[in-house]
Amino acid sequence: MSLTLSSLVQEFLFATDLEAKKQMLEKHPELYSEEAEQLIESLISVFLMTEETKAGLHLRLQILLLRHCRELGVEEGFRQWKKLLDEATSSGIPHLDQRWNKVNQLIAQFEKSRRKKRKLFQALDLLEEIAADPEFEQVPETFRMGVINRLAIMWYEAHQMLNSLESLEKSIYYARLSLEGDSYVWRPIMGAMLGDLLLEQYHKMGNSDIELVVEAVELLKKYFQRLYNLSFLREKSENFVYAYALGLLALWRHTRNEYLDEAIRWCRKAIREYNPHEGLRLVILAQLVAALAQRFWSRNRPQDLDEAIELAQEGIALARKRKRKYAKILKLLKVELLPKLLLERHQRKGRRADLDEAIGYMQEKNYKYPAELGLGLALRYKLDGQEADFEKADELLTRSIEKEEEDHFFFLPLELAKLLMAHYRRTGRKEDLERAVAVLEAHIPRLKQTDDKAILRKAQKALRKARRMMK
Repeated sequence: MSLTLSSLVQEFLFATDLEAKKQMLEKHPELYSEEAEQLIESLISVFLMTEETKAGLHLRLQILLLRHCRELGVEEGFRQWKKLLDEATSSGIPHLDQRWNKVNQLIAQFEKSRRKKRKLFQALDLLEEIAADPEFEQVPETFRMGVINRLAIMWYEAHQMLNSLESLEKSIYYARLSLEGDSYVWRPIMGAMLGDLLLEQYHKMGNSDIELVVEAVELLKKYFQRLYNLSFLREKSENFVYAYALGLLALWRHTRNEYLDEAIRWCRKAIREYNPHEGLRLVILAQLVAALAQRFWSRNRPQDLDEAIELAQEGIALARKRKRKYAKILKLLKVELLPKLLLERHQRKGRRADLDEAIGYMQEKNYKYPAELGLGLALRYKLDGQEADFEKADELLTRSIEKEEEDHFFFLPLELAKLLMAHYRRTGRKEDLERAVAVLEAHIPRLKQTDDKAILRKAQKALRKARRMMK
């Protein structure tokens, strides 16, 4: 956008004399171009996100003036705008106007000192009285939408304080009403607000209603990204960044890979370009680790493995500071994710530190995956030859195979056979070799009934090798 147009728009907005505004519009028709309108629309979003609703309303009236001048010409546009200005500031019904004026006074007092929360709730009570009045349906449309927009913004503000089901439902109700009306200037912020609120409702309802999260993400994608793409708005839109990232993650959990790349991209933005509070940062970190791990397992991207491990370690260090508060996140990272990722990287890169760290987590008392610990100890036995590691790995792997744990059905018998063969090479104990052959002979027929041909070939190769070693 040209600096000349930006300067003209600024001069126009600061002009207080209506005649001066009119002369500027007659002299500079580019002021009522769509480009100028978009600039003012962006400024409105800034003011609304900083809760400066009075300034946002003033700019909304200015943009309406420019739109009328573009569509009707300057003279007729001014005349129609003055009519709308009267409608926006007056209902034409004395007792409603009296309440409206009181609302404006209360909001001004609240915005001057945000500690005066009582003023906000008094304003909300009066606004709802206006909206519930039988004569409200007779007021001019501009005034009616002004009341609804105020209700949407004020209830969203109140919900941040109350965090109750009632305040959430009220916020959603009035945000929807605002979007349904002809308040096109307010739409980006209202759409982003509604998306944020619907995601909160989705989480409060137990993460089960996929229609809620689909609607939320569609709203955020449509409206929030218009705010984010403007560099001077980026810092103001951080709450919507977090909402969009978490919404994409929720969709990914429902649909698996369809939203995975987009979810990862926005989670990275959320934690790298912004500074979410501790709890939110941990939530996003943990979910990002899970998403990166999933992409690694499905697409074999080594860089995703490294990033997932680094973020998981960061998350664990942060969560340990307040174990009780973040117990679920700590468990997700320490038990479900990081040990498996470290074992995988050790097998790929041979990093001993990864193996030791993985086994350290697995040996903690709350670890509940004995097969994983067995695999880790088997790997360490092959490096160090410690008999205690062999005995424990043998015990854990054998027990897991007997239980026929589905997650490990395909490869656990092969890993046990390889462990027994390694022990035979170190000790010469023939019964280990006999057990390895028996395990593979029992397992290969079952593998032939599956689609995992790679594991089948490895098992057949290991069986041939074990039989040769027995001769």
